[in-house]
Formats: sequence, C-alpha cells, structure tokens
Amino acid sequence: MKIRSLLVTFLILVTESCNGQKFSAGACPTITPMAITIANPGLLGAWVEYARTFNVGEHGWKCVVYNIAAVTATQESITVTGVHKITGTAKTATGTINNNGVTAAMMVFTGTLSVSFNNNKIIGRNTPVTYSVVGRDVNAAALWITLYGCRNVGLGKLEYVVILTKLRSPAIADVTAAFNAATAAGVPASLIKKTDQTGC
Repeated sequence: MKIRSLLVTFLILVTESCNGQKFSAGACPTITPMAITIANPGLLGAWVEYARTFNVGEHGWKCVVYNIAAVTATQESITVTGVHKITGTAKTATGTINNNGVTAAMMVFTGTLSVSFNNNKIIGRNTPVTYSVVGRDVNAAALWITLYGCRNVGLGKLEYVVILTKLRSPAIADVTAAFNAATAAGVPASLIKKTDQTGC
C-alpha cells in the first residue's frame, strides 16, 4: 500500500512539476484569510492578474483579468477572462466566492475564492483551486491583493499564488509588497511569473 501511495505521488509530481506550483511534503497549512472590504473600493470590480504560479488551465493566456461581481448578499462570482497569445481566441473561466456568512452590508470579506478552469481536460487538473487573501495594501483600498491556494496531493501538497492589481502598471512598492506576501506564505518568488499584459 505504501509503495502504491509513493507511485501515485510520483506520477502526480511528474505531471505537475513542470507547471511551476510549489510541491512539498506535508499537508496544506491552515490559512486565516486577511480581511478586505467588499464594496468598491474593495473586492468587487475588475482586477488585473499581475503575476501567478503556472496553471495549466491558463496556459497561453495573456491580458488576464478577474471580474468579481455580487450575486447574493453573501456570495460573489468570479469571471476570469483573457486572450490566447497565439490564436487571439477569447478565453474564460469561472469561480465563486464564499463569504463565510459575511454580507456586503458588513463591508468586510474574510472568505475564500474558488476558481475552476473549465477548459482544463487533463485528468486530475480540473479541480477548482481555492484561494485565500494572504496580502493586501495596508489601507485596504484594494490596490493589490495576494491570493494563496493549496491542494493536498498524495504525500504532499501543491501551492499556488495569484497576485492581482487594480492597474496594469502598478507602483513598484505595491508589487514588492505583494511578492513579499507570497514568500511569507512559503512560495518562492522564482515560481511566480509576470502575466503578459501587453497590447491589452
């Protein structure tokens, strides 16, 4: 049984290691999401994907934007849009936000964001990744947020990071702070690659 578990882990590593996520031993950590206001300026609205760890479902995309909109008092939707770098084809993925019972009227979000790339047909990779806010600008004015996700795989875990900004060309100080939040969560900056936002 132990050999079988090791083989499963090895096969997953072979298929996932080229994707840039961080694989390490042990289970995913317990994350306490940071608070961020919901209404504008806050979580709602359009966010530019400034950088991320590789995700096969988003391979070949550029001009990636996360659009977050209210659906009910305690739930929001995420629509991730982009354009394929070579074909110019419009690309879309969808997700949801769990507010943990918090309503927009309460103004503060501390829930999780689940994003599913429906175009991902490879076995084991169309499972939604659930992210938590692990970093944001000090004044909570929604200039940047750092999202961290983790998935238990075999005998270890895969970790993901997405850095979102309100501007396609954010201030250097904001970018530095966003990357620092990712590294504080345990994901090396070398695995986080800038998203192509040219010509968008």
